[in-house]
Amino acid sequence: MLAGGTLVDVTNWGQSARDLANAVVIVRDGRITDVGSAGAVSIPKGARVIDCTGKFLIPGLIDGFAGMNSQGQANANLYMGVTTVVASADDRRGFIDFAASPSPHLYPIDSIGITDDWSLLARRPEWAAKLKQGAHSAELSPEDTARQLSDTARLGTRVLWLGHNLTRPIRNGSLPAPTRWE
Repeated sequence: MLAGGTLVDVTNWGQSARDLANAVVIVRDGRITDVGSAGAVSIPKGARVIDCTGKFLIPGLIDGFAGMNSQGQANANLYMGVTTVVASADDRRGFIDFAASPSPHLYPIDSIGITDDWSLLARRPEWAAKLKQGAHSAELSPEDTARQLSDTARLGTRVLWLGHNLTRPIRNGSLPAPTRWE
């Protein structure tokens, strides 16, 4: 339980001016279950109380395009209040560390439609040779792109990168329907 801090109201894009001083935030099993003023929210018996007096309580921040390749990066994100990362793998960011714990919520981003050594599928035997990038990216066929879309979705990808170098058949949506988007 968090007690005594000022809960920042971010409604209306932070223009609401309805911050709540001396707030109480009840957290059970990693989820916020109750929020209110100190007099309006009952403190559960035996609750661990974290004194937040003089501090501000804000919603978790989102990094919309970042790397997350180690426990150190996961810790740094959490320390800075970043609770969600749209994670990218590339030569500057490295591969995504899905095993980091604790970690922000991860929403992996992956490219589709072109060869890419950093694709989440690039380490899978059935894709390794097809995605191996030469000096320049090469476009995949519409059929391979549709299969890639389905396979990357099964790995947990929820954000797609459609590169600037895709040609008309893929950009205009003439892809065969993916077998299944989960």
